[in-house]
Amino acid sequence: LLLYDEAYNYFKATNNKKELASMLWAYSSLYRDWGKFELAEKYYLENIQLNSISGDINGLARAHFNYATFHDILNNFNKAATEYEKAIQLFKQEKNLDLVMITAANYNLSEDYFKLKNFEKAHYYLKEFKLQNDTLTERQNLSDFTDAEAKYQAEKKQKEIELLTTENKLAA
Repeated sequence: LLLYDEAYNYFKATNNKKELASMLWAYSSLYRDWGKFELAEKYYLENIQLNSISGDINGLARAHFNYATFHDILNNFNKAATEYEKAIQLFKQEKNLDLVMITAANYNLSEDYFKLKNFEKAHYYLKEFKLQNDTLTERQNLSDFTDAEAKYQAEKKQKEIELLTTENKLAA
């Protein structure tokens, strides 16, 4: 904890908001794991506030996502759902959509609403999760195909070079 305090004080003194937000998240996680939920919540909320002031949309979205996860641990599913919804709205504002985080938030929302017996919303978010998960799978498959094609083309060129080298040696 002393090292956390030193890092926190350093980042605060140097006005490094991004690293300061990381420290607030670290504090909140540490206190959550220690079962000191009031302190954990204090740091989750400070992290949200700092990211809001700094204008870091991605950091703010992640702060809301982490706060939602905290409320899931506490079985406070209404609050968790509210925070996941805020996170999704913020992630969608990003230029480079973080589909992995949005997909995870949708899955967690489907679980939370199911536990709250709001089956209509649970079904909606499960469909959103499925759609986004399929998109992630398609992207991965396309990436794998592109990598395999590039490897095949490189090997093909290498064999052509080897063949031409052998032909040139035989002709000489």
